[in-house]
Amino acid sequence: MTVEWASFIDVLGEREDSIGVNNLCHAIGESPVISADAGEYNDPDGKTKYYKFYHSGIEMGFRKDCLSHIHFYFGNEDEYSPFTGIFGGSIGKVATEQLRGRQWEGLLAKS
Repeated sequence: MTVEWASFIDVLGEREDSIGVNNLCHAIGESPVISADAGEYNDPDGKTKYYKFYHSGIEMGFRKDCLSHIHFYFGNEDEYSPFTGIFGGSIGKVATEQLRGRQWEGLLAKS
């Protein structure tokens, strides 16, 4: 998988059916497993719909039909393979390598 760091940032806040989100999902190169919070889940912001890319180590969460967060898994946990992409920009390759192999989950969220 070769997806630029900026591609993840650029789609935060976009609608689930947007061209940007569709292009990102296609670039990840894996069909997501789609699930949602249980019906009895009582969050004032509503349920979260999840796109789970188990082989790529990525989970995308949508609230109110917009992409609200992206989780990157760096260890074998919750049935996810470790994320193998490289973060660019200020995070860079060194930080990515330091995180890989740890039981750590990176979270990006638009405030």
